[in-house]
Amino acid sequence: MKNKILLAFSITLLFIGVGIQPVLAEKVSTSISDNPPPNKPIIYGPIQGKVGVDYNFTFVYNDFEQRDFYYYIEWGDGTFEEWIGPYPAGLEVTVNHTWYEKGNYFIRCKAKDLWGYETDWGEYMFWIDRSRTLYDTVIHLFLEQFLILEVFLQIINLLR
Repeated sequence: MKNKILLAFSITLLFIGVGIQPVLAEKVSTSISDNPPPNKPIIYGPIQGKVGVDYNFTFVYNDFEQRDFYYYIEWGDGTFEEWIGPYPAGLEVTVNHTWYEKGNYFIRCKAKDLWGYETDWGEYMFWIDRSRTLYDTVIHLFLEQFLILEVFLQIINLLR
């Protein structure tokens, strides 16, 4: 969304009377203000997770004019949070989400102030692996590389 310019005009009528008529005169004032959009939101959180686990992400942004704001969050899996808030400027907001399929996900977030000015998208990459832990994955890869060791361990187990 492009910047909008707010114009505020105050018009005063000037009456000048003849003779004993009162004179009413006031100043005419005009002000023009530019409302710059806020910076992109910053997203913090884990970079990797497992399928079916709830993860917390923190969203932060500051409005130059310290106005309250809303967040629109896209989770990268087709789901989203539609304009949650309002929140005070500078507040860290934590929102959680669960993914149900493995893959790489781009979390995107933008902020909108109370005047309707929107930021560009802030982005964050999150990766969902299988439900195995890293420890299980390392052991599994090790045993795949040394199949003879796995066979040997099975033979020893049978001899007991």
